Amino acid sequence: MRLALAPCLIALSMGMTFAATTFDWAFTGELAIARGRHTANLLGDGRVLVTGGVVEDPSNSVTDTAELYDPASGTWTNTGNMTQRRQYHTATTLADGTVLVAGGFGPDDTLANAELYQPSSEVFVPTGSMTTPRTRHTATLLPDGRVLVAGGISTNSPLKSAELYDPSTGLWTATGNMIQSRTTAAAVLLADGKVLVLGGNGPGIGTPWLKTAEIYDPATGVWTATGKMEEARYDVQAILLRDGRVLTAGGKSGNALSECELYDPVTEQWSVTGAMTDPRAGHTLTALRNGQVIATGGFFVTGSSLSLATTDLYNPRTGVWTAGGNMEKGRSEHTGTLLPSGQVLVVGGFEGGFRGSVARAELGMRVRGAGQQGMTSQ
Repeated sequence: MRLALAPCLIALSMGMTFAATTFDWAFTGELAIARGRHTANLLGDGRVLVTGGVVEDPSNSVTDTAELYDPASGTWTNTGNMTQRRQYHTATTLADGTVLVAGGFGPDDTLANAELYQPSSEVFVPTGSMTTPRTRHTATLLPDGRVLVAGGISTNSPLKSAELYDPSTGLWTATGNMIQSRTTAAAVLLADGKVLVLGGNGPGIGTPWLKTAEIYDPATGVWTATGKMEEARYDVQAILLRDGRVLTAGGKSGNALSECELYDPVTEQWSVTGAMTDPRAGHTLTALRNGQVIATGGFFVTGSSLSLATTDLYNPRTGVWTAGGNMEKGRSEHTGTLLPSGQVLVVGGFEGGFRGSVARAELGMRVRGAGQQGMTSQ
């Protein structure tokens, strides 16, 4: 069942006008290795670390390489290799500035091992292994500095299990199981320190994608059910807004979705918000400094195997998406990172059909528009 499109018209009825704001995009530097299904992390010194993924070669092999982007020069340089080749892994920047890389899929199997990147030495070092091998899981930095890893898939079966990484010991310990087995889900740290996990694929055949959501309480290690989404979706993207609500946009429900929803942690209910101008899966959501959200790229599951170059901007005050400027390159399963300058760095991905990985990165900067109340330019 598809959601009814519900763009917010209240502001228009009040006489407010909206600017045709856009993003200007330009290429910046080129990765040494074209890749998709990688991760990107902003480091404390403003550089961006890119790790792993699938590289462009005849066999689409998994890589252990990593690269650093320097915004001051707009250039990429190689850094130390990971101890393990991996894709569909997670990478979490810890409180001390190191980056925890965990799990994923290696050349042959799902991984349990984890490692730490140390920016000062540009070296990856092994740390404790997870209790369960997993890929396409979620990883969330908790306020106390631990990392919650939840769900994912292992040996072709979605997982209920969750575990915690303690940076002070380098060890993983099991915590409460989720209510629902799920992979390709999204996780968002809420303002109260709890973690919302939503959507994804569950077990079974046919259409096992999920409407359900649940909340993890770090104080108790217990998961509790919360309101269901209106639309079942997997390969989910979700992001925390400034007002404490959570936006989920696009993903798949068999086909790529343009429909979007908002979660209110006070009422624990989801509501429909405006739809994106394009259906998107394999896209990114990035929160901007002015409170808006930009969606970049992705692909149509039906109608076209080509990745999108289009972008959409979401205004939380109005619930409306507007088309942003087109990127220089269509891409999906890429990364998007907000830089200290307010620019958005988009890296890698696939040009279409999970083929043709992209080496060139690009930077987007929001262009000021007149008549947009309550929002400031980057």
